[in-house]
Amino acid sequence: MKKLFPLLIILFLAQHFSNAQITSIRLLTKQPETYQKSEWDILLKENWQNPYLQEEISLDMLLVSPSGKKLTLPCYYESGESGRESLWKARFAPQETGKYTYFFKLNKPGKAAFTSKPSNFTASFSKRNGFLHIKNNWALQFDNGKPFRGIGENIGWESRAHDDSKFSKGLHENPKYNYEYMLRSLANHGGNFYRTWISSFNLPIDWQHGFNSNRYQATDKYFNPSAIAKMDRLVSLSDSLGVYMMLTLGQGAYNLKDGGFSPNAADFFVNPKSKERYKNRLRYFIARWGYSTSIGAWEFFNEVDNVQFGNQNKP
Repeated sequence: MKKLFPLLIILFLAQHFSNAQITSIRLLTKQPETYQKSEWDILLKENWQNPYLQEEISLDMLLVSPSGKKLTLPCYYESGESGRESLWKARFAPQETGKYTYFFKLNKPGKAAFTSKPSNFTASFSKRNGFLHIKNNWALQFDNGKPFRGIGENIGWESRAHDDSKFSKGLHENPKYNYEYMLRSLANHGGNFYRTWISSFNLPIDWQHGFNSNRYQATDKYFNPSAIAKMDRLVSLSDSLGVYMMLTLGQGAYNLKDGGFSPNAADFFVNPKSKERYKNRLRYFIARWGYSTSIGAWEFFNEVDNVQFGNQNKP
């Protein structure tokens, strides 16, 4: 029995550390092209409590571009159960033509990282303009050098269930005013740029309930599936219309009443748990929608100066 006990320990540890594995990698895009989404399905097996928290588990795609530039792309959890085979996704828009090499890295605290075998793909040239970049303090331009002149407006949000506006209540509650109607109207009148918010009533990606909107469903999921579907649709719609968005991220559901860790906005900026929650939120956004050239700008906060009015004793 004394000889058998160490053997059992070794077998237990071997099984424990071998559980983490990437079982399948599949490139879904037949021919990757520059500035267009290339997508991978990754099947893996690992244990977790919440697959959206990078302090528990994370999957990265590490690439080397044709020019030799090293890139790290966060991947995101799609479906599946802990301890069983689960589906994860990688989305990437190449910015160079030629051969990319890559591999996937599965990270789990307390364990050695699991890496997949190296692979490669070739990105061909497309006539798309690419991502928007800052040229100087006054101008934006695309990857291909083409200048961008934004013409548009602050759309803000789709109509909601109940509006507190004194003079525009009927207008702001009219279900007609959704993204499909407003963005098509913007494009038809020569617009190409708009700003919109993520909030508790519009694209409530990390809210489970209390939306003040009939467009979303309550859920017990960490990220709201109905809001994710709406955001997927918004990105695709923007791309089809040739319009670019400034996506205002906000703090998300940071408040205690919404499942967060902070009692007020001021605490959000100093609370370590709120900071970690926000970082995981950003990681998911970049992993799922960072490929999109239609997201012209990421705005972290809207009217952040209003934080001071949440506590008049500490302006």
